Amino acid sequence: MLNIYTGRAGTGKTRAVMEEIAAAVGNESGGRILVVPEQYSHEAERELCRVCGNSMSLYADVMSFTGMARTVLSRAGEGLPLLDKGGRILCMALALDGLASRLRVYGAARRRPEMQTLLLSQLDELKTACVSPDALTAAADGCSGNLSDKLRDLALIAEAYDAVVSNGRTDPSDRLTRLAEAIPESDFGPGTYIYIDGFTDFTAQERRVIAELLKKGAEVTVCLTCGDGDSEVYAVPRAAMRALERTAGELGEKVGHRSFEGAEGKKEPLKFFEDNMFTYTAARMDGGGAVSLYRASGVTAECELAAAECVRLARETGCRWRDIA
Repeated sequence: MLNIYTGRAGTGKTRAVMEEIAAAVGNESGGRILVVPEQYSHEAERELCRVCGNSMSLYADVMSFTGMARTVLSRAGEGLPLLDKGGRILCMALALDGLASRLRVYGAARRRPEMQTLLLSQLDELKTACVSPDALTAAADGCSGNLSDKLRDLALIAEAYDAVVSNGRTDPSDRLTRLAEAIPESDFGPGTYIYIDGFTDFTAQERRVIAELLKKGAEVTVCLTCGDGDSEVYAVPRAAMRALERTAGELGEKVGHRSFEGAEGKKEPLKFFEDNMFTYTAARMDGGGAVSLYRASGVTAECELAAAECVRLARETGCRWRDIA
């Protein structure tokens, strides 16, 4: 079953998830997995330990999608070493050497490392979107001219690159695809509870992983910061929610919804700002110092200003770095 928790920031979605995990700690219904973005995993684990106590590690895990891939693939005996940046460029160079006579657009890339780096980034995007070489070839057949040549070249390069990499190594961009392929043979099942929090959207690879978990009968709960109405602020998470609903519908899985309202501890000026930032109304409110507006000459100046303010808060107010993050 797929459960979707929605609500604005600070309405209690994460707290509800952690309380559910805490309720399972120490009994037979334990074995929860909290999936969060990589940069948030450490802080999420600290918070989960605070809520669940010292025995949390026996019944619950905090990991990212890539962390889940490492765990599942290692248990399946597929822990092949990952290529680093230099290794990826060398593999791309080898692939291009074998294709030079067949490439119409990217033939010169075999002697240009900067072009090889660009091609790697393009392959990363294609793999993240689950676009296969066959799909690229089909797209090339459906168009003409330079675009068709580029798509056909990319299909050939993708196939050749994967063939080179498969010789005892793993490309980092393939980890989630391999995770999705390994889930059917994993120990995930009806007794598995997966909580996914902290994401605004999901890539095609991540959606495929979620679909495979649902196929195995796992209970999947997804938290999305999504308010009521049609505000453009929440357009991306709303689209992610609809995509997950379609996936569950195609698999015949039930979808449960739970809405959270009323941010606790948030000052009224911040609530007003959140409600009206993109509504373009004439409503006004005195921020009382809770909201400040700055104008900078560019993105670099904005970042420098934010960094300086973070340093000031840490030095003068005792604010912790993790509170700022």
